[in-house]
Amino acid sequence: QRLSAKLPHGTLGRNYIHNVALDPVHRYLDSVSTFTGLNRQMLYTDEFKKQLGTNGGVIAEFRSYAAKVNTGEPLDQLLHIDSKTYLPGDILTKVDRMSMATSLETRAPFLDGDLMELAFSMPGHLKIRNGERKWILKQAMKDVLPDAILNRKKEGFSIPMKNWLRRELQPQVHPLVISWGYKDDEPTFVGRHEQHCLRVVDAVAQRLGAEAAEHHRVHRADAGAGQHRDRRLG
Repeated sequence: QRLSAKLPHGTLGRNYIHNVALDPVHRYLDSVSTFTGLNRQMLYTDEFKKQLGTNGGVIAEFRSYAAKVNTGEPLDQLLHIDSKTYLPGDILTKVDRMSMATSLETRAPFLDGDLMELAFSMPGHLKIRNGERKWILKQAMKDVLPDAILNRKKEGFSIPMKNWLRRELQPQVHPLVISWGYKDDEPTFVGRHEQHCLRVVDAVAQRLGAEAAEHHRVHRADAGAGQHRDRRLG
């Protein structure tokens, strides 16, 4: 970790050197974080660091969940962490909100209580074997599902933010980029530098949010005026 901290930002292999020096739980947290522990400190002011204190933050919560797993397998610890954080705080929340917004009822059959207990009781080598994930599930379903479904590449729930910034949102992004001192002929930094990418997203979101709020205000004003006319005519 000391070596990676001394290397200049952007050095090839810097994040890898930092990551392999961490224990499995900390390494997992770093891998799912928008900013790694190595780069996160670059964003914090000294005052903010004092406000954070030394209570451990998210990694302390992750370790508390990992400590409740007594199988001795790091994979089981990470799966338990996911079941307590990522599932209820991200994936399931998004699915529930979006499905309810469109009047859809969704189900998560793999989260059945009995099935979850069975999965957690299985050793790690049945879950991942020779780098193949969900090995035991694929073995159980190989005579039921066609290979095209069984071995299909996993599709996540992420939004195509990079594509939006380069295409649909490009009219909003381009003026911001120019205002920050970048030239038209410079290679796009979206997707290469996480600080810049998030800065663009935040700035565009604020601008679009302001436009949406103004649209909502005008719509409400028009609707109110219409109701007033209706009452007067009545």
